[in-house]
Amino acid sequence: MPDSSKTIQKNHNDLFFNSFNLLTIVLIVIGILMRFINIDGKITWADETFTYLRIYGHTKSDLMQEVVNSQILTAGTLLQKYQSTGVGKSMIDIVRGLAVEDPKHPPLYFVMTNLWVQCFGSTVAATRSFSAFISLLIFPALYWLCQELFQSKIVGLVAIAIIAVSPFYLVYAQEARMYSLYTLNILLSSAALLRAMRLNTKPSWSIYSITLLLGLYTHLLFSLVAIGQGIYVAVNQGLRARKILIAYLSAFLAGILAFLPWLFLIITQSDKVQETINWSKRIVPLNSLVDTWQIHWARIFF
Repeated sequence: MPDSSKTIQKNHNDLFFNSFNLLTIVLIVIGILMRFINIDGKITWADETFTYLRIYGHTKSDLMQEVVNSQILTAGTLLQKYQSTGVGKSMIDIVRGLAVEDPKHPPLYFVMTNLWVQCFGSTVAATRSFSAFISLLIFPALYWLCQELFQSKIVGLVAIAIIAVSPFYLVYAQEARMYSLYTLNILLSSAALLRAMRLNTKPSWSIYSITLLLGLYTHLLFSLVAIGQGIYVAVNQGLRARKILIAYLSAFLAGILAFLPWLFLIITQSDKVQETINWSKRIVPLNSLVDTWQIHWARIFF
């Protein structure tokens, strides 16, 4: 009888885990499909239009001058000149345009998207598909982080299933902005930090330093992530593991030093930074915020 009970219990456990694995796979497949279905059918919002401008090396002043000098501009003319490959602009033009007009946005995402559209075309679907592709890389990065934190395959699979169908990340995966890449860098950097703390080897700390650099050159707010990671190391290790603290500080400083050229641009162009974030100082009524949230949620499906 005891053996029979154990067999029944084992069968129940196997059925549960098989059902759980099947549900996880179904959610992941749904999440992948939703990232690419109707990707070019969503309305292009304001920030995306600037992405299309920047990835081809143009500036806002270029466009304004074109409007002033021209009598009539058709949509086709603008798309051909400002949103297509082969317009005589280089990577240097992309970096220069951001440095002069919008230094709060580091250039990594725009440069990578430019390389992507050169390979796959300059359509809305092709441009947005870069974010969708990057969002798929979030899955293994999140799984790696869960392994470092919990050493559990089940936790990793649950986390992937949740983020696969998360409305928040589905929106980011279908727009031509840097937020999918930003999310990927946060996960990679956090996992690399935990791995470096566990192994405490030069290669592992070098990998962490590289993830810091990639994160900082993707979005300026990644600096807050780096600060949070530093607090975590200080609280977690304290003074007990001086070698780890020294290794962390060395990796952190290496990443910061590599970011200094762009940080210098941000400081020297602080007036431009303030000009481009003035919108954030407006007081927005709560009902307007709720309406905006509803619109963004609806963008997942319509």
